[in-house]
Amino acid sequence: MADFVRLPTRSLGLKFLLVVGLALLMAIPTIFVYGVMKDRLSRFETVRGDISHYQGGQQSVLGPVLLVPYTKQVQTTGNDNKVQITTVRGEAVVFAETGMVNARLTGKNLYRGIYSVPVFQGPIAFDAHFDLGQSAAALKDLDGAANYDWSNVRLVMGVSNTIGILQEIALTLPGGAQRRLKPMAGDNTPSDSTSYAPVSGGSGYNLVAAPVGDLLKSGASFDVKAALELSGAERFSIASFAKDTKASVTGKWIEGVKLNPSFEGGFLPTDRKVTPGGFTATWSAPLARRGIPEVGADTSILARTSQQDFALRMVEQTNVYTGVDRALKYAMMFIGLVFLAYFMFEVVSGLRAHPAQYIMVGLAQAIFYLLLLAFAERIGFDTAFLIAAAATVTMISLYVGVVFHQMRYTIAAFLVFIVVYALMYVLMQAEDYALIVGAVTSFAALAALMYLTRKVAWYGATDAAETPAARAPT
Repeated sequence: MADFVRLPTRSLGLKFLLVVGLALLMAIPTIFVYGVMKDRLSRFETVRGDISHYQGGQQSVLGPVLLVPYTKQVQTTGNDNKVQITTVRGEAVVFAETGMVNARLTGKNLYRGIYSVPVFQGPIAFDAHFDLGQSAAALKDLDGAANYDWSNVRLVMGVSNTIGILQEIALTLPGGAQRRLKPMAGDNTPSDSTSYAPVSGGSGYNLVAAPVGDLLKSGASFDVKAALELSGAERFSIASFAKDTKASVTGKWIEGVKLNPSFEGGFLPTDRKVTPGGFTATWSAPLARRGIPEVGADTSILARTSQQDFALRMVEQTNVYTGVDRALKYAMMFIGLVFLAYFMFEVVSGLRAHPAQYIMVGLAQAIFYLLLLAFAERIGFDTAFLIAAAATVTMISLYVGVVFHQMRYTIAAFLVFIVVYALMYVLMQAEDYALIVGAVTSFAALAALMYLTRKVAWYGATDAAETPAARAPT
């Protein structure tokens, strides 16, 4: 009976289970580090939002379109069942036949405390060509009962956030005519304010308008150029403001800004080139591809042009919080790998390591992530990883030598832990391959552990005779 309940003496199997439990226990400190990281990220997002707002935020620009006033008689039936004639007034939207946009953006960093936010600004030039004869015919097809007043036509442009307009929009009109674009109120009437008011009038843009009816000639063409200086952050897009719209955007980065433009929106570029110093991209959206009618009954059709746009998003190549977050997601795997390596030193040396020593090794790894976060905010992710990893690897390698009383274990631990942390860095950089690299690494680590411990007496030396290996025939 005593033999039946006797626990194994110095059992490596029980010690292994204890090590696994301690590795799981180390998830608690990493959770606290993750909480610190989320708090710092929240602070960064607040700062980025503030800077982005004052810079103009995500910007979308609308090139020149024409608003043509109209009236029409509509029959309505009153409560007394009498037919009444009501005059309806509105403004139809006429798109240019062809439109061309050329934008030259420059990216730089704006700082607040330890945080930096990449922003952009630059000149944007528009060319628009209108065919008034074809536009008049399209309006008649749209609503033959409406009477269109071409003498009071207005030229309209728009931006999503007027804070980013750095100077007055310059117009080049036929005959050298001078016009000043003024903001439109919600009912599409010009405002007397000399500033750009953040009112969109249901179009999705903050619209500015100038009268050009006196410059139009029935059935003739009408060409206009416009230029503005715009600033913004995070995202820049150009609406498909003409029936056939083309755009060219170039960008360059200064002051150490490292951005990777992510092209998105309604249409992807027909041609693009991205270099470490910037990018160039061109778009094209003919009428058939654009999928928007030639004319519209009101300014609500302009919201559709913002969906059929040419857009790019400024993506930071090295976001420190993204890197730290990704590292923390694999924390348990790497803590487990270090614990397994520490356990193997215990097996090979024949010496016993106390659970408290495993805990200290685990805490050293948890502090690694805290060091990584603290340094990354100041000097960038790559350099911070090198410093934090070098300090942690050196400390736990020397500790292995002290615990197991031989310098050769220090050297071996140093090499093993360098491989582990180098693998962690590869996982942080290879986002697209992180899952497969992590899975293969875990499999390889388990296979190595199974191979190296194939002859270990898991029940302990005094119980070796009880194991299946001991009972196997010779």
